[in-house]
Amino acid sequence: PQLPDAAEEKTDALAKLFGLERVGVIATHGPRDKSVVPLSSTELITVTKEQSRFGDHCVIVTVGPASDQGNTVTADAWQATEQAVNLYRAGLIDVCDQHAQYIQSKEPLEVVLGNDESTNAATGKKQPPKTMEPSHFVDTKWMTGYIGIEAFSTPLFSNKFARYDRPGELPLSLQNVGAFMQAPTRTRLSFAEQIQDYHMLFFLAVQNIFDIKADFPVIISALMGKDNANALKGYEEILKGMIKSSGK
Repeated sequence: PQLPDAAEEKTDALAKLFGLERVGVIATHGPRDKSVVPLSSTELITVTKEQSRFGDHCVIVTVGPASDQGNTVTADAWQATEQAVNLYRAGLIDVCDQHAQYIQSKEPLEVVLGNDESTNAATGKKQPPKTMEPSHFVDTKWMTGYIGIEAFSTPLFSNKFARYDRPGELPLSLQNVGAFMQAPTRTRLSFAEQIQDYHMLFFLAVQNIFDIKADFPVIISALMGKDNANALKGYEEILKGMIKSSGK
């Protein structure tokens, strides 16, 4: 199940300031053969809901061990079919509690096995595509499409700062921010260049170092502009002062 995220609102707000938007969700899973079970019932309904709410650019990225590759962990991107999105919007399909590999429909659905007509070898006549008997339970693979993904890159910011709230790691603090800013590769950079990292800005937002509504529009606007030294001067003094105080 999808757990509530206290930082979700600030995540969306910070991304919007950079001109970004949601592209989907990431889910982890145990060993499975993706040719048989590309998505579980919950995963398919989740991406169907995302596509329905935010648009067809949304995807779900599944991360888990491949069933036939030992300890190899793979990541794959998927989308729900247009039919699945339309059925979800109509309130007809939902997660199937009895079978993780199936979605459940309020109305019996007929699945078409392929899009093209075939030719009967004996008669030479065209035959319509084969269909499955209508059922309230439909295998997720019939409503799932695989898509290719590329590594994300942008000139607007870096993403080298430590990740917030990562399991198994110590909580981040302002000391991490200070160490990041004073790293050998960053000491000669301007303040704007030092803080121009999405994950560091996200940390400053969720820790309420600067206000997401009052301060961050000014900060992001300055980072994306050319003349940002004066606009960020006050924030530089505040942040460096807080870092210094946190080390005492």
